[in-house]
Amino acid sequence: MANSGMGYIASDLENMEGYNPDGKFQIGEKDETFDSRTAVAEMKNSQAIDGMRKNGPFSQIIAHGMLNWIYSLWDEEYREKIATELGEDTNNIMCDVVGDIRLLRNFIIHHKAIADERVNKLKVLTWVSEGPLVLISEDMTRIQEAINTMNIYLRDEN
Repeated sequence: MANSGMGYIASDLENMEGYNPDGKFQIGEKDETFDSRTAVAEMKNSQAIDGMRKNGPFSQIIAHGMLNWIYSLWDEEYREKIATELGEDTNNIMCDVVGDIRLLRNFIIHHKAIADERVNKLKVLTWVSEGPLVLISEDMTRIQEAINTMNIYLRDEN
């Protein structure tokens, strides 16, 4: 949704009358006291538009953040709830999809979003390959579909 929305905004901005690619694109809030805007970020209009294009750099930031958020929800909330419901130790609650997301998260946080040979350990998200971890809309859809059909199981204690 964010990816598509940013793409539409980029297109609208680029097609506005008087568009200047070298003009300043500022992000900030209007200060009602002085009727002015305080910029917290600024870049050329052309850079902002390129960043907002569908599957562009801004959508990568959102995709990477979403994976971190999904993993955190699992690790800090849902895994424990499932364990409590089953009367199991939290560490015994397993899910291959979330395990794959954990590995992608590790690439994002600790390896500058570069996937290494450990992609061979992925069990569900096997389409991810070594190299820069660029997640386009279709990839995020595939991840969401995998989450929607994920299986949770108990760790084999053998």
